[in-house]
Order: sequence, then C-alpha cells, then structure tokens
Amino acid sequence: MAVYVGIDVHKKYCQAALMNDNGRVLQELRFDNNSEGATSLVTLARTVDSHVKAVVEPSANFWIRIYDQLENEGVEVKLSNPLRTKAIAEARIKTDRIDAKTLAYLLRSDLVAESYVPT
Repeated sequence: MAVYVGIDVHKKYCQAALMNDNGRVLQELRFDNNSEGATSLVTLARTVDSHVKAVVEPSANFWIRIYDQLENEGVEVKLSNPLRTKAIAEARIKTDRIDAKTLAYLLRSDLVAESYVPT
C-alpha cells in the first residue's frame, strides 16, 4: 500500500491531493512553497502510510525546493513533464485542486510522463 501525492506548484504555495491505492482522495490541502511546507505534507501523508510517492508539476523553477525536500524526506518523487502530461490529462476545467488530483491519479496509475532531473 502507498499514498500517492499530486502536487501543483506555484511561486508562493502548492496545492496537493493525497490518494490511496483505491483512487480515493484522502485529503486536499494547500501548503507554503518552502521546506517546512513540504515536510508538513510528508508528515501528514505518513500518518496514512509510510510509503509515500509524489509527483510534482513544475512551474518555472519554483519546483526545485519542493522536489529536493521531498527527496530528502525519503519520498519517491517524480517530476512531470508538463507538455506531455497535458496530452494525457487534458481537462476542460482547470483548477489547482483538479490538477493536483489528476497528478495523483496519473501517479497511482503509473501514467506520469516524467522529466529528467539532474543530480
């Protein structure tokens, strides 16, 4: 079992959706785009299950600190390729909450189009 976390990143905040193995959204939340915000997200996710997987949708270079902090916390994290992900998950209505849920669903289904992240 795992917790799947979809994260839509913005300059000052991120929107996240936590989903279980059955595709049920467990929690939706907004958190600050900083290390403390990412740590609180991981802490929350680990109350459900210790195995946390996350996907981050980048926005400019605002995704870097969230991605790095998730990795430091031991989360299996992927960076979605926004151009290729949009081709899979086009939606007529786009909001941060819908994007986060869609990312979590794609991660759970192993359909994330990943971008390369250098070390």
